Amino acid sequence: MAKRKAENRSFLDRWEAEYLFTYVKDRPVCLVCGANVAITKEYNIRRHYETKHHDKYKDMDMTQRRQKVEEMKRSLVSQQTMFKKVISQSEATVKASFIVAAEIAKSARPFNEGEFVKKCMMKVCDLVCPEKKQAFSNVSLTRNTSSDTSDTAQLAVFIRGVDSNLCVTEELLGLKSMHGTTTGKEIFEEVSKCVTEMKLNLWVRRRCAVKSVDWWAGYR
Repeated sequence: MAKRKAENRSFLDRWEAEYLFTYVKDRPVCLVCGANVAITKEYNIRRHYETKHHDKYKDMDMTQRRQKVEEMKRSLVSQQTMFKKVISQSEATVKASFIVAAEIAKSARPFNEGEFVKKCMMKVCDLVCPEKKQAFSNVSLTRNTSSDTSDTAQLAVFIRGVDSNLCVTEELLGLKSMHGTTTGKEIFEEVSKCVTEMKLNLWVRRRCAVKSVDWWAGYR
């Protein structure tokens, strides 16, 4: 009997037809309801099947059960593929919105410029790739893109170092909540506070006989 190892226990292939279970990512998964069983043990799998699904499938012979298992496994694979596709598309639209927001911030323009950019994107999409219109429409470019769920802007302050070998290291120095407006002056004040709290100067140069290291604080 073929076995698949999992946490010092084995999933037996016969459990697929007997209990309508399959094995996905180190865990037994019920093909009927999609529930996971934490421990790969026949008692747990049998108990789930008998209490949840036995009455519905008890009249099937072994051939019918195997056919049903293959059908449900194909359905499971299809669902997983679709789910991964949706997640991938969602991640791409979120990433795109932050990339545009970062470019707007770098150009010192207000975040509501994103709405204008979105209109331009949709016009281009209509002409160049109309089949992608929904994907472009899902990219959020409102002024709240850089805000949290309470509509409070979050300023991430980073410190970056470059040594004499031109090796760059970067660390998050702090995260500041900005209530109200986010003008250049207010952003600079928050960066200054963050640097002061860490007992650093806005520009610190350290030198030794062989090499030098320049440190500075920047914001995004």
